Amino acid sequence: MDTQLRFINKGMLLWSSIFLLLLIFSYFVYLPGISGIFIFDDIPNLTPLGKYSDFGFWNDFWIFLLEGDSGPTGRPVSLASFYLNDTSWPSLPLSFIQTNILIHLLNGVLVFWVCLKLANRFKLNNNYQIGFSLLITSFWLLHPMHTTTVLYIIQRMTELSATFMLTGLVFYLYGREQLDKNTVKGFLTLFIGVGSSLILAILSKENGILLVAYILVIEFFLFQPLNIKPPVKFYYWLVPAVILPFLVILIYLGLRTNPGAFINRDFTLEERLLTEPRILFDYLYHILVPKMNYITIFHDDFELSKSIFKPMTTFFSVIGLLLLVLFSFAYRKKIPFVSFAIAWFFAGHLIESTVLPLELYFEHRNYLPMLGIFILLGWYASLFIERQKSLVASIAIIMLLLNVAILFQNTTLWGNPLELGINWYQNHPKSERSRLLYVSVMEAAELPVKPKDKHPLTDKNSQFYSTSAFLELKNACIENTLTETQLNKTVNIFESSVIHISAKTRFLEFINEWEKGKCKVITPTVLKHYLKKLASLDNIKKHGQIAHDVHYVLSNIYKKEKDFQSTMLHLDKAYSYSPSYELLNLKIATLLSGGLYNEALKVLNDTSKLKTTFRKKLAMKIRQKELDQLKQFIQNKIRQQQANNT
Repeated sequence: MDTQLRFINKGMLLWSSIFLLLLIFSYFVYLPGISGIFIFDDIPNLTPLGKYSDFGFWNDFWIFLLEGDSGPTGRPVSLASFYLNDTSWPSLPLSFIQTNILIHLLNGVLVFWVCLKLANRFKLNNNYQIGFSLLITSFWLLHPMHTTTVLYIIQRMTELSATFMLTGLVFYLYGREQLDKNTVKGFLTLFIGVGSSLILAILSKENGILLVAYILVIEFFLFQPLNIKPPVKFYYWLVPAVILPFLVILIYLGLRTNPGAFINRDFTLEERLLTEPRILFDYLYHILVPKMNYITIFHDDFELSKSIFKPMTTFFSVIGLLLLVLFSFAYRKKIPFVSFAIAWFFAGHLIESTVLPLELYFEHRNYLPMLGIFILLGWYASLFIERQKSLVASIAIIMLLLNVAILFQNTTLWGNPLELGINWYQNHPKSERSRLLYVSVMEAAELPVKPKDKHPLTDKNSQFYSTSAFLELKNACIENTLTETQLNKTVNIFESSVIHISAKTRFLEFINEWEKGKCKVITPTVLKHYLKKLASLDNIKKHGQIAHDVHYVLSNIYKKEKDFQSTMLHLDKAYSYSPSYELLNLKIATLLSGGLYNEALKVLNDTSKLKTTFRKKLAMKIRQKELDQLKQFIQNKIRQQQANNT
């Protein structure tokens, strides 16, 4: 007996050492990427760090969390995690990326734990359970597609949402086991453990609600076909805690199926639904066959499906998707692991690859969905290993080494921003975002950029056409070649083309160069005339953020000209498009500078537009002390004014 225990302990020590080495090895494979840069969505999401530091650290922290606008929930858990790296902006990306890598390793531990729990239910022997779980975890941790999740800082939201979904799956598998042994303990684990994990997952990123979809997939595509019967009264938990939330997902997606929501996209709802099946098959191909120089966060060059036959691959992809879904249901009892892998993958894409008006293509959407494929491969590896141990081991090692080589190439490239920009543009020459990054890194390195690479887009149907037009204005302003005619030509562009959110950034960059005095031909009068034309366009009005910026710039110009009435007019319009605490203070300060104390008090007392949601109400409550002090100051000024008049 003692000899057997010593053998078991030695075996566990060996497996534990291998797993620890896997985590350490994974860290060093990702390590070259820590010298990467803030990119794309990183900047708008992290810029508010420390914005309200004058209120004190904790008030600044809570306002940052409450005013997050990345999604319907604001994603406060993810935003809070960024304070682990820095409390102000601008910042350095190194610690942010390093934290992302550590979270990925934590998720690797959770993946291993989930797989171990599943393997135990499959009745594999102890060594096979660990080997099965270790194999799956290795392929998942070191898959090249994770580059754009782990090293792309803002995708910590995806990582943390996955952290809590995996934690929820551990609680679900453990609680399900406990129901037969201790009903109270089992139900507490399921309700409290899974429930709290679900809430934290959603507050990290909204697709955290897919935890309930993953539980249903395990239950109906694995456990039922394998005759792993649920404990007594298990469905008393499953219906309210899993099935009902899943129905909520379907209702939510149904309500959000609104063609009007696509107004700021260069594709329609119909085009999105036709294009996504092709993208899903593209994801599957690159999960199974990783390639060098493929991974990028920019896929704005992906061809849209204009109809079921244009391109022809749309038809085959839609039919293929429907057949796979039908196959997964029809054969779930005969080949459950294949059906499970299919159902798991598609369940993981329910939120981001269906009807919502999101970007079409991002690799990070496969962070958890690819896990089902590796569980399938791990299962068949465990079946064949007894008969073909050397062959299975050799294939697994070769495939893993290929993955590691491609991943290391990706992380090394990510850590060199100049090479990254060049590589992405070379591999995606039709991607406008890749072109903009290329121009940016080349200029930062003070290297020459060919004129053709600086030219704006000519495709008027592209969602980046307006963005490119603003960039052209900026470049012409820097070179002091911008003319009034060239400026006014862009009005026609903004009148008819789709306006992407990135146009806001390029517009402000152009204005910033003008304020530096770069384009001297464009006088304040000329710019005012141009901005008023923009402000009158229905297309600009529909895009509240840019309309806000146009009126805000106009208010600044009029302020310098000491035109008080016009300054207030455009501040009011800017506030109507995008109310903010800063703009409220600016309106009050402008009125106070003109001695209009009663009007300033009236503006201060009407903060209803800043309290449109529960989160915004809480943020305003934090600021209440400062508002009360300002109110007292204005009231004192009013009393002094009244006393002087008498």
